Amino acid sequence: MNEAQTYIRNLWLAGLGIVATAAEAEAESRELFDGLVEKGRPVEERQKRVVQAVTERTEGALREWGQLVQDTVEYERKNLLQRLGLATRDDFQVLSSRLETLSSKIDDVMARRQVDAAETDEPVILAADGTPVAV
Repeated sequence: MNEAQTYIRNLWLAGLGIVATAAEAEAESRELFDGLVEKGRPVEERQKRVVQAVTERTEGALREWGQLVQDTVEYERKNLLQRLGLATRDDFQVLSSRLETLSSKIDDVMARRQVDAAETDEPVILAADGTPVAV
């Protein structure tokens, strides 16, 4: 073999070596990549747990803060209404309850008067809406 043939043969063998090395490097890089993926999974899980814990604490703090703001606004609103001499929602609820009780008592009295009037044959005067009027 002459020198040119030897040189060409060496180039050919070097090319084959490059292909073999590239194949080995590809396999090694794939193994390296797979190894990195496996190492990354537990880190990702830890990070998810940390983020979840922080999120839950933050949501809890926001709920507490929101309730505090709501309570403060309600307290200040009631104080302002009292200072201005205006009725509050609670005042209206008490008043409504008292009106219902009074209305029920009036209905009872009117029903007894009707019964008494029917027993004594006294005439009963009715209002425009059909309810008996006290005489």
